[in-house]
Amino acid sequence: MPKDAQSSAGGEELFTTGEVADLTGISAATLRRWYARGLFPGVADGEWTPAAIAQARTISRMRERGHSVEDLVEAVQSGRMIGYVDELANEQLLSDRYTLEEASKLTGLDPETIRETFAALGLPEAIVDNLNGDDVRVLSYLASSIESGFPREALLQAIRVYGQSIARIADAEVRLLHLHVHEPLLREGAGAEEINAQLGGLASNVLPLSLPTMDYLHRRYLTHYLEQEMVTHLETDEGGVTGDGRLLVAIAFADLAGYTQLTEELGDEEAAGVVERFVESVRRSIPEQARIVKTIGDEVMLVANDARSLAEWAVGFQAGQTERPLPRLGLHAGGMAAVAFHQDGQRLISAGLDGTLRTWTLPPQPPRVAIAAATAVRDLVAVANQQQAVVLHDAGVRIVDTQSLQTVREFPAFFEIGAQRTRH
Repeated sequence: MPKDAQSSAGGEELFTTGEVADLTGISAATLRRWYARGLFPGVADGEWTPAAIAQARTISRMRERGHSVEDLVEAVQSGRMIGYVDELANEQLLSDRYTLEEASKLTGLDPETIRETFAALGLPEAIVDNLNGDDVRVLSYLASSIESGFPREALLQAIRVYGQSIARIADAEVRLLHLHVHEPLLREGAGAEEINAQLGGLASNVLPLSLPTMDYLHRRYLTHYLEQEMVTHLETDEGGVTGDGRLLVAIAFADLAGYTQLTEELGDEEAAGVVERFVESVRRSIPEQARIVKTIGDEVMLVANDARSLAEWAVGFQAGQTERPLPRLGLHAGGMAAVAFHQDGQRLISAGLDGTLRTWTLPPQPPRVAIAAATAVRDLVAVANQQQAVVLHDAGVRIVDTQSLQTVREFPAFFEIGAQRTRH
């Protein structure tokens, strides 16, 4: 924090215009001009809050993208451009700064591992050039985990999951705030100060609750999946795990038949409610060892270790639905060596360890099945024109048509190219 920074009556740090210029790289003259135009409502002249400084940085980026000051003034005055929350701005503004080399010395991690860590988290590559205290603290946690014996590659996979999951949570929080608070205030004709006050107060009250809530959910789900892991190990002798350690699972896809037509008939908002109830009915009814992997629109993807229970659920779930729109379900069970998507994103071909190929249509349809080889499939590649797939199995290479699954050409494990003998 700059040594001359003061505190407001509410306890937040206040900065002079000169200090803000040093922190942001925006000239003091430009800041004063923006202030005079009303781009920082609620801020006293020469007393900049962390949220106002974050707002100045955003305005600078918007100007670089070609937005005029007049457009930005209108957006601020109408309440369309909302301010930052001081709690979030403080974390970024008041923290110490570290270079990549400094962070490496402090944590004991080499620079490449630090770069890989932030890439796995899904954060911008440029972050390593301007690290803050929180960044270094997280890197220290990573270093401690590696020192305790946790495999480095496994840890990077774990933080990749953390990054993707938390990014989705943050995105959902902002979108829900916009949809259910910001937009209604705009429709009611609320002014910029009222909107900022309501959103700021709501965020200040809710934000402190988010971390303990996520910690609680993490512990609950961690307990659940540890129990599932014990069940899986007990069932290893029953064929749940292959000899090379791969887990055999069943995968199911479910969606609503005629959803597009339903949207046209009912409208987006009511159709979205139908989807919400459908996904919730899937979640409530699936077997205990099954879980939802992802949802996209009206489509739900599930995975389970027990193929029988998932199949029984799918049959019972579909039979129990009598009202339109009716669900459609598809299921794949057993070891899956590879999956290749068609370029249109609506079809995929899966290869099983038992040599079985299945083509799928998304939204789900019953798969078309063919036996690709008498031995296990090891890899599957969709070629450039997406009309054929190359299937690599223990006995050789087979090219199949992705529509009919008929064999187009086959090569044994040993074949000749010219005078040279080659193995695949």
